[in-house]
Amino acid sequence: MSLDIGRCRQPLPLPLPQAEGEKVFEMLEMRPDCERCGADLPADEGGAFICSFECTYCADCADALDERCPNCGGELLDRPARTGKALANNPASTERRFKS
Repeated sequence: MSLDIGRCRQPLPLPLPQAEGEKVFEMLEMRPDCERCGADLPADEGGAFICSFECTYCADCADALDERCPNCGGELLDRPARTGKALANNPASTERRFKS
């Protein structure tokens, strides 16, 4: 099995730039679609599965992949939902990853 980690999210260089005393948090992108089938995966709902690089899949595709990311080989786990004020202040990504 060859792994294509080039499709996975690349880590940010550390340290992250910040003002003195300011806390900086890197949040999940909350990708909007399944990379395998293109199903919509709203950030404020359950049903999305991610690996540690945030490759994102719907529940059906995660099952079909035996909960293993085809890009990095990592485990696919439930993505937490982002709701309310957290979602309003930190919107989900709009960049779709599915390639037909």
